[in-house]
Amino acid sequence: MIRGFFIYREFIFCMFVKILKRNIMKKLLLLLISIFGFTVNAQSLLVEDCSSLTVGDVGTDLTGATLGQGVWRIFAPTGTPLSHMAVVDMGGAYGNAFQLTGPATNTGTRYIYNETIADTWTSREVGNEIAEVTYDFFTGPVSTSKNTQRIVFFNPTGGLIGGISVQMDSKEVRGLARYDNAGTIQNIAFGLGATAATPILLSPNTWYKLGFSFNKTTGEIKWKEGNGLFNVSKIGVSAGLNVDNLSILATGILFTGETNTISSVGVFDNITATATATDTLLAIDSVEVSASNFEAYPNPATNVVNISSKNNGINSVVMTDVNGRTVKNVNIAGTNEAQINISDLATGVYMMKISSNEGTTTKKIIKE
Repeated sequence: MIRGFFIYREFIFCMFVKILKRNIMKKLLLLLISIFGFTVNAQSLLVEDCSSLTVGDVGTDLTGATLGQGVWRIFAPTGTPLSHMAVVDMGGAYGNAFQLTGPATNTGTRYIYNETIADTWTSREVGNEIAEVTYDFFTGPVSTSKNTQRIVFFNPTGGLIGGISVQMDSKEVRGLARYDNAGTIQNIAFGLGATAATPILLSPNTWYKLGFSFNKTTGEIKWKEGNGLFNVSKIGVSAGLNVDNLSILATGILFTGETNTISSVGVFDNITATATATDTLLAIDSVEVSASNFEAYPNPATNVVNISSKNNGINSVVMTDVNGRTVKNVNIAGTNEAQINISDLATGVYMMKISSNEGTTTKKIIKE
């Protein structure tokens, strides 16, 4: 659903001379995903977990003319602190990751971008016409910033193909695409809920696995979340165009008429780009598992809901209210038992979607 048919600002992006390809050090897990997680013909276009990068500034040249760390360049207005485009240590399972600090104004987009993907895309195998991107995103604390944190594909002329945007004050996630809006070609931000009145809101201080894809043959753009929060597609107007670069960016505002005075921080990790012949994006089209395989108790509950599984490792739990708004998203390490703290939720009825190794099921929970 187009969010009120608002149109976000056109990007002005400088394109520079292509750089030489180089090997990227990969974590074993990401390497296995790139080899075994896709169809036989799939090819890795990019794998970046930041483990081979050094904590500190990504680059030293705000114009992008000079290569920064790894295969990445930076671009931002003159005077932007280099630290606004940085590698930080998130600790734990994530370690090094990209951190973008957005502007405390309406304008002044900051970029961390990669151009080598144009070469790997051009040299892809025949038939691999779908470019897929997945990444981990950390939403950060509650904020009043109107910044958006995005990952997008650009075409060779610097125009948008598609991507994902998270608005940092509301934590709403939207799909981006170049689109024919009633006869006018525009960059559009799509709400990803069932209707414009039910946006998909992410939880603060939470990691999410997000993904989008572009089909060069059909122009279709798809947006997915790893635990099934959304799975939406639109036919854009970029059919026949090539992928030229992958950009991570932080902008001042999304919609015309907004005012921003607060900066935000977005964190991105485990970025993969793949060329494939069939849709393999996040592989979340799983079968429904019988509800009898899971127990959720007590129900009604006041503070904690216990979840147990007979034979399926629990990977995540997503709770939505009666309006379809996501109120909780909890990642679980494949265990057969888990506890979900609901003490912060208002009294009412909630739907709890449980994702396991073998599929998903939904339970209705009453909060007293």
